Amino acid sequence: MVPRRRRLPSRLRWEQSGFTLVEMLLASGLGVILICAVTLFAEVGIRNQHSTAKATDALTQQRVGLERMTREIRQATSFTLINSQVVELSTYVHQAYDGTNATLRRVRYDCSNGEVCRRSEGPVGGAFTAVDVEIVNVVNNTDVFDPRPVLFPTWVGITLRVRAEGEQASARRIITLRDGVDLRNVER
Repeated sequence: MVPRRRRLPSRLRWEQSGFTLVEMLLASGLGVILICAVTLFAEVGIRNQHSTAKATDALTQQRVGLERMTREIRQATSFTLINSQVVELSTYVHQAYDGTNATLRRVRYDCSNGEVCRRSEGPVGGAFTAVDVEIVNVVNNTDVFDPRPVLFPTWVGITLRVRAEGEQASARRIITLRDGVDLRNVER
């Protein structure tokens, strides 16, 4: 008698398609590593974006302060250099945002404490009455105002070396803002 062959189930007879357990474990491990790397890059990007946005906002505030200084110095009818960090001037100050009601006022810009530039205001010939306003903060230089010629200036250069608030005072993070103003209304 001839032994009978047992029939293999049909699923074992043909080549199986699919993945082995080892392949699945390897693919899962690689997938987890890939997801962790993408998450890490996204987190670093979000952190850098937040830092950049904060620095940009701070520098925008510094630039607005510089523009206010230059506008008021340009409109000055008298200009006195106390030293390279402090100037006093008589200038037209707009009381309303629409540009009307300009009043001649005495203004002082004081950047002498090494960190901020403050603006004081009062009547011409009188004491400063308004509360000091911080115009520019985190200033890293002592030579802010540079009049030319020194004796009877017709032009004033303004240089502010600033950095974003909260940033370390490293040289690569300091930005220099410069502007120059013709003293076109000052009587000579």
